[in-house]
Amino acid sequence: TKAGASMGASIPNQSATSATATRAASKVGSKPTLASIFHYDWTFSTPFCGKVFGTATTLPAKSNGTRDGWTELKSSGMPMKLITDQSAPILLFDDIVLYEDDLHDNGEVQYTVKLRVMPACAYLLSKLFCRIDDVLIRVRECRVLVEFGTTEQKLYRDVSWRECRWEDLAKHRLPTDVTAWTPTNLTKDTPAFLYLLSRVPSAALPKDMFAHSEMVIKNA
Repeated sequence: TKAGASMGASIPNQSATSATATRAASKVGSKPTLASIFHYDWTFSTPFCGKVFGTATTLPAKSNGTRDGWTELKSSGMPMKLITDQSAPILLFDDIVLYEDDLHDNGEVQYTVKLRVMPACAYLLSKLFCRIDDVLIRVRECRVLVEFGTTEQKLYRDVSWRECRWEDLAKHRLPTDVTAWTPTNLTKDTPAFLYLLSRVPSAALPKDMFAHSEMVIKNA
């Protein structure tokens, strides 16, 4: 049973599955509003990119220039050598589907989280993929790397949103055939499909979200 289907059953007006409803859903992100994004969205396109839990003595104090403890960076601060070190064993790996739904046969939405734990770090990737047939392609990704330390842990976060209306796909030299945007469990992580997603034009992030940021947490 798809998790998204049970979620949708508890939300009013979920029976609105016409082309009008899909086009209304496609406006989320282009003109974000609290009502459309953070309260109700027919496509379940959540802006959530994780929450850090801790105590007042371990989490960074709130100050000007930070948001929820995250300090903005001009570019990604992730030490990629930790992720790409093939000599380090992978202690834990998981690929979790948090929810998925076929949008009443109007497309697809899926929200997944991948987790990899290594001796020196932990790496998480959350991804929302949304396809509204002949209307919209949407990709939202959040990457978090936790660098382990003896006295503190450094967290790095990169957030990216990509979005394109179907009518603009050809302009960006992207395929307009629905089947090109319909991955299976075997093809969704292939280099070819990931490259296709990377070519979707960037979309603006909410004002309260940094594209690149870091956080330092003291060990208890």
